[in-house]
Amino acid sequence: MGPGLSHKTIIIDYYLKDYTFTDIERITNHSERSIKRYLSDFTQIITLYNQGFQKNQIRLITQRSDRLVREYLELYSSYSKQNNARLYALLHPQKADENAKKKQGHEPARGGRQNVKTDN
Repeated sequence: MGPGLSHKTIIIDYYLKDYTFTDIERITNHSERSIKRYLSDFTQIITLYNQGFQKNQIRLITQRSDRLVREYLELYSSYSKQNNARLYALLHPQKADENAKKKQGHEPARGGRQNVKTDN
């Protein structure tokens, strides 16, 4: 019997099953930073795959193992058939809502110093 799934694939699976970052951190003993890195790698691999790259090309571009690329693509195949909301959100990031920006307060001044006229 071969080795099981990598811990990275298991963490992505938890995320796609709607576990919170806190739950994933507690269950896997991984930091939020590590989880975000795995999600970034997963997103990059799936994006390249959807652009038509082959597995061996994806492995070379991402510098990830053949095993990890294969596992991520299998996970993607499974969850894409389910129309998974989190998978969709990873692959189709949304721009920040303009109303949310306005609620945060005034935008910071651009360009550093304000143009102030002085009498010299």
